[in-house]
Amino acid sequence: MMNMLSSLVAVALVASGVQAAAAPQQLSPGVVAKGTHLVTGALATMDPTLAPWTFFADAEITKGECTAAIAAEIPDCFTITLPADPKKGQRGQFRTPPVPADGSIYYASWTSNIPSKGVSLFGDEGFHLFELFSSDIGAFSYVGITDNEVFLTIPNGTVTPNTPLSGFTDRNAYHQIELVTGKNGKIDFNVTDKVTGERLLTFLYFGQVGGKDVSFHVGSTRANPVKGQTGFVENVGQFFYEKRTTA
Repeated sequence: MMNMLSSLVAVALVASGVQAAAAPQQLSPGVVAKGTHLVTGALATMDPTLAPWTFFADAEITKGECTAAIAAEIPDCFTITLPADPKKGQRGQFRTPPVPADGSIYYASWTSNIPSKGVSLFGDEGFHLFELFSSDIGAFSYVGITDNEVFLTIPNGTVTPNTPLSGFTDRNAYHQIELVTGKNGKIDFNVTDKVTGERLLTFLYFGQVGGKDVSFHVGSTRANPVKGQTGFVENVGQFFYEKRTTA
């Protein structure tokens, strides 16, 4: 049902008034994040009122390591690598600072690709590919993987039927999400195969979206280390984010 593979990102308003965001630093090929660091990256917001995206890595995020085939569809490709048999939780996430859950409307998109080779995710690993996050209530909606199946948990606690992970690997998945924050909120989320146009996921929700704020966390997160876990690789890029006036 989901090929949420990867990851989304949100960006935040710098302030209630219009204020230009600082220019993000340019990233050269190689390791751009490793260890518990919050780093500002060269991810243009396309909107001067929004702050630059950041990324957080307990594991490793690199640039310039995607295969030629993947890079052809994801030119600004980043690779998130979670090593096998971890001793602690791992994450490689692209994040945005929180925006107030005040009824504002945001749109975001990105492309991801999860290679199938060696992927095996079993048990309660706490594995997430995308999160909608509030600083006061945590991850209130997320795409997860358990027993090699993908599922989606929405704000009211409903869990979608599991779908085999194999249906979403080795594909360039194009993710689009429109979010209306706050009490009368909306989540309109779609994932398609960028090459064939096949619809991989469609999801629409109305209701409370966020606690006091909302941010997007896109990328691979493994919360519960278990002996014997395999490594995991996700390629992600082509991030876009903007604030809209109408849904």
